Amino acid sequence: MPVPPTPSRALAVQRLLTERCSAPVTVGGWQPLEPWAVARFRVEGAGAARTAIAKWVRPGTGHTARRESWRPAAECAALRFLAEDVETRLAPRVIAFDPAAGLLVLEDLAPRVALDTLLARDGAAAHAERLTAFARALGRLGAVTAGRADAYRSRRAALGPVDREAADVQPFADHRQEGVRCHRAWPAGSVTRWRRAFRRPRTTGCSDSAWRPRACRGR
Repeated sequence: MPVPPTPSRALAVQRLLTERCSAPVTVGGWQPLEPWAVARFRVEGAGAARTAIAKWVRPGTGHTARRESWRPAAECAALRFLAEDVETRLAPRVIAFDPAAGLLVLEDLAPRVALDTLLARDGAAAHAERLTAFARALGRLGAVTAGRADAYRSRRAALGPVDREAADVQPFADHRQEGVRCHRAWPAGSVTRWRRAFRRPRTTGCSDSAWRPRACRGR
């Protein structure tokens, strides 16, 4: 049986890592992680064998489906800021970045299961410790990055031109669009009932899948 050809993006990652490591590197086991512009792959050479993650910008133009060209540079700057400026291990490490190609290679944190997947499957009560750890991690991120915006912006500026409006506003616009989509998925009157329910103290655990709109489950 013939060996399938190596995807062109995998070859681009291979060239990037070979240049980064100053030694021959082979990329294999290319596994696209749909529906995102992300793939997991195996790295061999340069004295190590491990898996890593590649991310890139989707083909096309426009402000939909995360196709904006500024995204990889912003993510690279943010991850380096967290790892090197505030020295926290709450995010994956950047292995290599090609600004011209918009190609980002990251440390692979697998094997892990996303918290939202566990909540949707088992409910919040079954994962109280994980929710506590998640809350603590968010609190730590807020604490260590407070007042450090200039350090991040300096790193971002070093990776190329910055559209400040896009960088400061567009990420939140994505969340707004998702919120509107979920809001429209609720049956008439249920949003009001949901708000009333969450005004009252809750003494028992509730299942995430019990109240989340069907159209939003599993996301």
